Amino acid sequence: MSENPDFKNLLIDEYNIHRKIQSEELKEWAQYTLGKIFAMKIGNNQIIEKLNKKIEKNKKLDKEEVEHFVSCLRIMKEKNVDPNLAAPIMGKRLKIMRNNDLIERNAEYKEYWDKNGVIVFKNERIAILKRFQTAVVEFIIAYDDLTKEGYRLMTHHEGTRWNASGKFEASGGETTYFYFQKMKYVQ
Repeated sequence: MSENPDFKNLLIDEYNIHRKIQSEELKEWAQYTLGKIFAMKIGNNQIIEKLNKKIEKNKKLDKEEVEHFVSCLRIMKEKNVDPNLAAPIMGKRLKIMRNNDLIERNAEYKEYWDKNGVIVFKNERIAILKRFQTAVVEFIIAYDDLTKEGYRLMTHHEGTRWNASGKFEASGGETTYFYFQKMKYVQ
């Protein structure tokens, strides 16, 4: 059974960042849930209707409206109605929403990324090496340096290449990726 998403906190986070709800899956959940709140006669129906229209039209929300919504969610929970199960959200779209944090942090990691080098990626916690047939000595030097710095090899896998028919295939050992972690961060 998959874990139920915490839509309330996702909504609060998105509101705090953008002052409105931009994510389609959160809009869908919020509008469905506001309809349930309205039908259950929880809270102030005028505020609920106003908030629903603002979400629908992608307008900025007032703090008081969001706080009222959160308050109504608490009341729903007290009545044993789980607001996280209120809307039929597709799993794929939810994964995209959860990955927004990762997407926002791309630039922070890209500065350490070199897809064409022996050291593909390295920060204070992890490192990825790529062994080429033409750069074996450089690979050995980088491997030795990482070991000296306290990194340990965790796993490796053979890279892929395009074959003559335009499909991916195993590289036949030409390119292999090695994944390291600095041991002080491994628990």
